[in-house]
Amino acid sequence: MKKIIASISMIFIYSLSAGQGSLTSFGLYRKIPMVNQFNPAIQPDFKVYFSIPTLSGNLLDLSADFKVTDLVQKSANDSFSINLDRFLDQIDRKIHLYASSQINLFQMGFHTKSGYFSAVSSVGFESIIMVPKEIMELIIRGNAASGIIGQKVPLNKLGQSSYAYWKAGLGFSRDIMPGKITAGARINLIRGFACFRLDSREAGYIYTDPGNYNITLRSGDIQYDISGYRNIIEGEFESSDILQYGNPGFSVDLGILYKINNKISVSGSLDDLGSIIWNTDTRNFRMQDKTFTYEGIDIDNIHNLNSVIDSLGEMFTPEEIRVSFRQGLNKKLYLHSSYMLKEGHEISITMRNIVFQKSLINMSSLSYHLKLGKLADLSVSYSISELRYSHLGAGFALGLGGFIIYAASDNIPGLFYQVNSHLENVSFGMFIGFNQKD
Repeated sequence: MKKIIASISMIFIYSLSAGQGSLTSFGLYRKIPMVNQFNPAIQPDFKVYFSIPTLSGNLLDLSADFKVTDLVQKSANDSFSINLDRFLDQIDRKIHLYASSQINLFQMGFHTKSGYFSAVSSVGFESIIMVPKEIMELIIRGNAASGIIGQKVPLNKLGQSSYAYWKAGLGFSRDIMPGKITAGARINLIRGFACFRLDSREAGYIYTDPGNYNITLRSGDIQYDISGYRNIIEGEFESSDILQYGNPGFSVDLGILYKINNKISVSGSLDDLGSIIWNTDTRNFRMQDKTFTYEGIDIDNIHNLNSVIDSLGEMFTPEEIRVSFRQGLNKKLYLHSSYMLKEGHEISITMRNIVFQKSLINMSSLSYHLKLGKLADLSVSYSISELRYSHLGAGFALGLGGFIIYAASDNIPGLFYQVNSHLENVSFGMFIGFNQKD
């Protein structure tokens, strides 16, 4: 039988080369049921729709605080060099690397007199790695750098949360004030395949004394948790084992849509409010709180070097245990507002915030949408990620009888020139819909 971990691996590899679900696709929500997964209150215009397996919704995303050309530069003679100072100067407060991808195995929805029902099953991968700028500056410029010496460089802002999963959700939305307010919710059953997590919330610091340059390292309590690593290394997981496998999880998505008048509407949603309990094939590495001060090496006593090495080795040798652990999902907040200029013409603003270790990974988009009857919807967008980097995006949804084909990206140039891009994402798919509203 086909191994589902192979699919997850392909998703991850493709996400690194291509990129996630785009904010540009929000403007196509009347024609794309996929947007209901971002906000369960949004109801597509089709009376009934269902997916074509693995083709109904594919979300791929990659974003970072830097681009390859910040680090690698090409000279006049076509040689390449690494400029670490330029790389560091481009960083604001932190480095984050966000990658996610999702493939819908099945999706359907239908309208009734009671409201709108939906169901979805998908596999996906999501990863966030965060490194504060102070640590990068310490590594690149050394402990005597002006922003490092005499300051405690915190280790508790380091973080990683990476996991692969299967998810099945049931959603429902209905008008709570007809023609004005629509509310929706979705409950999701989750099974985790693999997880890598760095918990540094109780970590310590590195401090360089400005008087004598002694370096004090306090580790604090640091833990690195792994689950399902054999799935990745050995590919042991079979798709038939999904419901029997461990690592159970549960989450809720909540959404609301408010039509202020015939021209203006606003909506918001909170997604992935839940967690996964990792209890299968776990390994945990813990470092207890220890402090070490490096006072230099006495060249007249070479044994002093061995003592330093022994002390550091003891400090950084973690205790390995095998216990279950709970991991919260990376929560997401979506806000969307639209204004109808005239029939078939609309502008909108969309914002997405991903919550991770008391930090926000932000992206905002200003879009224009054109509706060409039942034939097609078109969208163009200007997006800003982390309030610093701008991108041009576009998307379309094309109706061919009952077949709907769509694609959207928030950064079209980035798909063709990846080394000079902070963001690469794309969403695409096809499905079958019936009885579309005019």
